[in-house]
Amino acid sequence: MGALTWGVLIVATVVAIIPNSLSTLYGLTSQSALDNADSAARRAARGETVTQTVPCRSTPLRIAPEAGLQDVVSSDDVATVLCQALPLWHPPSVPSVYHSLKLWGPESDFTEAMVGDLATSGNEWLKIVTNDAACRELTVPVGDSYLLDSPYGIRVVLAGTADAVEYRAEAHYGQLLMLLGEAGVPSTFPVVTESGKEGTVEDVYRDAVLRFSLAHEPEFMACALAYWHAPKKTWRNRLGEEYSFDDVIGTLLDRPFGEGSCGGCHAPYSVVVILRVDEEHGLLSPAMRKRAEDWLRTLCDRLEARQSESGAWGADWGETGMMWRDEVLDRITVTGHHLEWIALAPKHLRPSREAIARAVVSLRSDVEALQPLPYRSFKTLLPVSHAARALALCRGEDPYEAWVAYWNDGRIEKTPRGYRIGSPTD
Repeated sequence: MGALTWGVLIVATVVAIIPNSLSTLYGLTSQSALDNADSAARRAARGETVTQTVPCRSTPLRIAPEAGLQDVVSSDDVATVLCQALPLWHPPSVPSVYHSLKLWGPESDFTEAMVGDLATSGNEWLKIVTNDAACRELTVPVGDSYLLDSPYGIRVVLAGTADAVEYRAEAHYGQLLMLLGEAGVPSTFPVVTESGKEGTVEDVYRDAVLRFSLAHEPEFMACALAYWHAPKKTWRNRLGEEYSFDDVIGTLLDRPFGEGSCGGCHAPYSVVVILRVDEEHGLLSPAMRKRAEDWLRTLCDRLEARQSESGAWGADWGETGMMWRDEVLDRITVTGHHLEWIALAPKHLRPSREAIARAVVSLRSDVEALQPLPYRSFKTLLPVSHAARALALCRGEDPYEAWVAYWNDGRIEKTPRGYRIGSPTD
């Protein structure tokens, strides 16, 4: 074979290989990204900084709990469960920081008078989750980078991916954005990556939207989009593919009950969040809205039928089991997560008041039966924090303000078994 022929073959081979190599290198899921010279993915593959605008609210939408459950949950119920969700892990892991911030909020302040040398605050947690250097300094000494530069903005390291090392990562795609949305953090809040690049929450949001795909776990990003994207109904990813809230909620509704993180309990929460935002901003088509409401009614019937004699819901509520392999933690996880979305759901899309009341009684009993928090796995905090937030939502109370009211009344006691509520002081 002549030199010219060999040269032609080599060039042809290189031309064939380069698109596939770029696709692998930049995580492209469609050949269309390489075919479209103007796509964000193609520009990123060329090493360009992508400046594509992604609509993002300056302040995330807040969803207030629906009224009608205040008398189902007592203030003692709330305070009792909150005592078992105190942020007593130092140094914390990233998952425990996420759950503490979600429950207690950025304005919380646990002073030395309250928790001794374990003093911490919502302001500290917010710094940890938005600043890579602070995350390395103030969380458990495992893992590597947490916030990375991205051609699309700022990327949060995702657990289970090649970048993730142990717990220094978000556990779910879009989890940080969902958390910041629920905490009411503005999109202009500063975020700093491992390289020292300074950006904002909006840069994190732009990266997540441009990398969006229904192949990702949808529950957390679905909520983030509802908080930050409305009233816009659609968005485009880096490939130029268009998605809508109908697409996202349809994906959730297509899955069997129990599929997904935390035994599938995040799916109904996401469905309710989108429906609540839809009430004001009309995110869904009429047909999809009806389908989602019918899905929730079916879920309510299922929960009533599968509620245990104690009032709890366990791992058998769905088609798959729980991850804890601990019957008590499974009950706390499932019951707490379900009560969390129930507190946000419209009255006509909830289980009966009797079923909800029985679940509250069982949840408090299970939480009180836990071993002292400092002597159990830090993962105890994760399900208990959802349980505590659920009960506070049912009463329409801010968790930190509710607990501090008991503290100021002298009703919080520190014992060898941890914190608990006692009788008011004279």
